[in-house]
Amino acid sequence: MTITESLLLLTPGLPLLLAAPWLRRVVPRFEYVAILPALLLLIFAEQTRVDLPWLLLGSGIGFVEQTPLLLSMALLLWLPAAFSLSVRLQRSDGSLSSEITNRRYSTFFLLTLSGYLGTILAMDVVGFFTFSTLMGYSFYGLLINGGNSNRKRAGRVYLYFIIAADLLLFEAALIAVVATGNLSFSAVRDANLSINMVRDVNLNFEVVRAALISSSHNVTYLSLVIIGFALKAGFWPLYFWLPMTFRAATPPAALLIGGVPVAIALLGLVRWLPLGDITLPLAGMIIQFSGAAAILFSLLYALILRELKTLPTQLTLLTTGLFTVALGVGLSKPDLWQQYGHLAYFYIVFMSLALALLTAVIAWRQDGNLSTDKSMEPTEVRVMWIEHVSEMIVRRIRAMGMETLPRLRASSLATAQNYLHVPVWKKALQNAELILQRWSFAITLLVLLGVIFVLVVMVG
Repeated sequence: MTITESLLLLTPGLPLLLAAPWLRRVVPRFEYVAILPALLLLIFAEQTRVDLPWLLLGSGIGFVEQTPLLLSMALLLWLPAAFSLSVRLQRSDGSLSSEITNRRYSTFFLLTLSGYLGTILAMDVVGFFTFSTLMGYSFYGLLINGGNSNRKRAGRVYLYFIIAADLLLFEAALIAVVATGNLSFSAVRDANLSINMVRDVNLNFEVVRAALISSSHNVTYLSLVIIGFALKAGFWPLYFWLPMTFRAATPPAALLIGGVPVAIALLGLVRWLPLGDITLPLAGMIIQFSGAAAILFSLLYALILRELKTLPTQLTLLTTGLFTVALGVGLSKPDLWQQYGHLAYFYIVFMSLALALLTAVIAWRQDGNLSTDKSMEPTEVRVMWIEHVSEMIVRRIRAMGMETLPRLRASSLATAQNYLHVPVWKKALQNAELILQRWSFAITLLVLLGVIFVLVVMVG
């Protein structure tokens, strides 16, 4: 095994090993040691690949053309976060509760770092999905660890979104299995694929994209991938976890929001979609209008809520809206993506670093404290319906006991009869009117109405 291959394995592997508390005790400055393989890989590595056939259905990690740029982004993001973690550990008061909180925080920090670096190095769908899943759920632990009720609520909402996203992306991966005809994602059905492409370090992503071009399920795959990564990145109108997370997260976690869930989701769109190889004019037009609506919404958001703490959310919506427009152009005009698609990696790096810098400035302006114990703010109230519905279902089923189905039928009939009465509808309309008085709902509905109107006119 060469030095480059060893560094490739150590880059996600060492943070994963250091996540064990007993090993961290014997490694001084573990938060910096965990990043060291990535730094050495960036300095000394050459283009190569390491196959991991024992990992699930077979996977691999590699150092390719875009890896230095993405690793540079990772180092610029995680070094300040590691410094913040180091300061946190040094300021510990020595109590048992503080020690437990810091130990858990360090574990989630290292697990998130391992998944993040592994996702950057992943060369195939299986590896990308595996490492990004590790990163997403570890980042959830990083968000809620030792937090107050608002931070835990924000973490729960983020968790709802990533669970839904992972389910959609898993279905997309199954479609890729059908398209390639092989569980290892290595079968090549397209006779036009040359031997050089089969031996290329981008083998698995290239084979999946090539197989999907002629697949009858390419539109379904495209829809699942876009919606899945849109949930993870907080695309408009699926952005509700973003403002909650930016407000509630501690400074180290807030620094990583733009570079961890958002940037990796954009990277997933670039790598999973057959951009530049497939032409879908209608889908491209719809995606472009969605991006334009996101840009309009972010500008209105900024004009109405002129508050410092909302700037990261506004910038995220603006930058992801611009990226969505670029995706739509890539699907409508593949030749343009083939010519300028490589700039997407620079855009992802610029966006993540800009969000981290803006978050750091806000933390400095607010004396390094982005976390508050205030009562729930409007955005938090709007997403609470998710928790209310789930809790209501659990309470109903638990109260019904063994005779669940007969009682559920009777309860449904009684509820249906109640809805036939006029006062019930009047109360529902009054509640809806109160909800619509919130400016964000009104703007969202207005923008959606405008998008639908333009689409109907153009299609007609």
